[in-house]
Amino acid sequence: MLLLMKCHKCDDEWTSGASQPLRMADICLVSCVRGKLAGPVPAKELYTSPLFRKARRFAETKFDRWFILSAKHGLLEPDQVTEPYEKTLSQMSVADRQDWAQSVFRNILTRTRPDDCITLVAGSRYREYLVPLLRNNGYSVRVPLEGLGIGVQLSRLTQLNSSDHRENACGPLSNGLKRHLPN
Repeated sequence: MLLLMKCHKCDDEWTSGASQPLRMADICLVSCVRGKLAGPVPAKELYTSPLFRKARRFAETKFDRWFILSAKHGLLEPDQVTEPYEKTLSQMSVADRQDWAQSVFRNILTRTRPDDCITLVAGSRYREYLVPLLRNNGYSVRVPLEGLGIGVQLSRLTQLNSSDHRENACGPLSNGLKRHLPN
C-alpha cells in the first residue's frame, strides 16, 4: 500500500516507497503528564504542568513536527481533541509497556521516515522500549534531558526556549546537552 506523505516544514510530497525528499525532519516527542484540564481539548492544551508547557514550547519552536506520547492513547497529534484520563506507564506491566511501545512505534512509522531525527522529552518509562525500536529501525534518537532531575530539566528547557536559534535535533549537540549546562 502506498501512502501520500507530506513534509510538515517544506510541504514536499512523496509516496511511501518512492523517492523521498533528501532533507530529514526533526521530530520531537513529548510525554504526557499527570496534571490535566477537566474537559475535552486539543492534546497540546490538555496537559498543564510547567514541565509539559516548557517541553511544548521547545517542541513547537525548535522542531519541524511534534507529537505527544500518551500512556492511554499512544501517539497523539497536538491538535487531536482528547479527554482527560488517569493512566500512566508506571501502572502498567512490562508486557503492557512493551505493547504500548510497539503501538507507538507503528504510529510513528506512518508519520515519519526512518532517516528523520527524533528527540524525546520524556521519562524513562516512555523511552525504555521505544528508543531501541526507533534506533534499530534507522532513526537517529536524542534524549536531551536524560538523567536530569525535574528542576534541572525545567532550567534546561528555559535555556533552550530562550535561545534565538532553532535547535538542530540531529546536529552536534546530540548526546551532549548535559555538558552545556551551567556549573
